[in-house]
Amino acid sequence: MSQAPNLDWLNAFVQLGKGTKEGYAPLGAGFLVVDERCPWLITARTALDRCGDDELLAWLGQPGVVVGVSQALAGSGLGWVLDEALNLAACPFPLDPAWNARAFSRDAALPSTKLLPTMAACALGSPYGFDLPGRPPVLTLEGAIAGVDLPASRLFTSAPLLPQNVGAPLLVLTAPLSMGGSAMLAGIMAQTMPVRRPVEGVMVPPHLVPTQLHLSLAHPADRVFELLRSPAADAQWSQLQSHAKSMQAATEAPAAGEPRLAASASTPSGTTR
Repeated sequence: MSQAPNLDWLNAFVQLGKGTKEGYAPLGAGFLVVDERCPWLITARTALDRCGDDELLAWLGQPGVVVGVSQALAGSGLGWVLDEALNLAACPFPLDPAWNARAFSRDAALPSTKLLPTMAACALGSPYGFDLPGRPPVLTLEGAIAGVDLPASRLFTSAPLLPQNVGAPLLVLTAPLSMGGSAMLAGIMAQTMPVRRPVEGVMVPPHLVPTQLHLSLAHPADRVFELLRSPAADAQWSQLQSHAKSMQAATEAPAAGEPRLAASASTPSGTTR
């Protein structure tokens, strides 16, 4: 009898948005990784820009909790670590076990030097715009690695990037899941690249030319873990440790495991849009 595939990696996906009068408004996506220091939330800088000064909400875990990221970071004296060139953003994100969330370790990420065209791949994403009650499902969107441009830190994939899901993880499959394969982190989804069909002999504005094929652009997971080894990430880790010590002193409680982020979780209300 075959063993059921392990799908824990689905719980590393994070939906990012903000609250509105109509409900939860999606802004992007992200995922959790863990290094030797702590878990981190990874997303695209553009998702943060879309949020502006509003409270950034992270919807994660099973059955799903919402964490006010902006408030949690401010309460702990933390901030975002950015790679402006590649549109990457990361922040420390220690997890509460009750959230039932997962994170990709470095060992669960495939080095970009081992990525090859035609490798089976999938992007994670959530569909929006259907007035779905509750949390939108996390979908696996299949495709393949279409090209690898290591000098430019670019991956091309036929796995689609759903709207409002910039910052989602790109995964590669070591083998079919039904045959005991697993999913490894390959990169972070950056943008959709529409490939337009030329219209011979006719001058047509580009936005009116029928779209024949869509490709997605991603950046390798290597660059994510490089960002977590940067001086800016070191400073965030030091601040997290300092905050944990001050919280311990204030409560006169003994240290217990990893430092926790000063965050509150709740169950969202309303619908997504």
